[in-house]
Amino acid sequence: MGYLNAGILLERPGPDAARKSGAGMSFFESIREPEIREIFRYWVHRRYAAEVPAWHSISPADIAAKLLPNLFLYRLETDGRFRCKLIGTELCRVFGANETGRCLDAILPPGVARHRAGLFQHVLDTVRPIYYRGLAATQPGELRRYSRILMPLASSGHTANLVFGMALFGPLEELANTVEAESIYANPVQILYATEQDLNAPETGDLMDSGKATA
Repeated sequence: MGYLNAGILLERPGPDAARKSGAGMSFFESIREPEIREIFRYWVHRRYAAEVPAWHSISPADIAAKLLPNLFLYRLETDGRFRCKLIGTELCRVFGANETGRCLDAILPPGVARHRAGLFQHVLDTVRPIYYRGLAATQPGELRRYSRILMPLASSGHTANLVFGMALFGPLEELANTVEAESIYANPVQILYATEQDLNAPETGDLMDSGKATA
């Protein structure tokens, strides 16, 4: 089973997996994790009048320290590949490696890399975030539930070419029952696409006056 191979992320959504938001809920309300909600609100705050925030507007000093270890940044290269520019210490620990400087297709198996690159490209093309959840084989024999948000940034000008995000991983899953593991594997991954209305919803602007994410 592929889920036992290191780095294979189970991002294979079924026909009903991709949707705008939860039943009757906004994008923000559909995000389960308070940490991801907070970094999403931080990103929205950095939009100002621009459609895509600039990379230089993102400052670690303005982000709660507890969020930093789970952040990452990828850049779209001229050859169409996505290269990891920054990765938090908690993500390095979970995956057992520091992938800074490596391209997505060198980190993940081909099929998974294509799917992830498709999500990255969608974020850049639409200039809208994506939030999704699933299962990840983070190291050999390790299966964890994860949640991830992808948000566009521009390194210069107004063209989105950076994918800024956060990933949170749960504890190791119990895999003693093969049937149970296969059942989990078969479940569709939830993928939520933000709309302009979501980005202007009142709850996304509820940041401290200083603009700093809450500690």
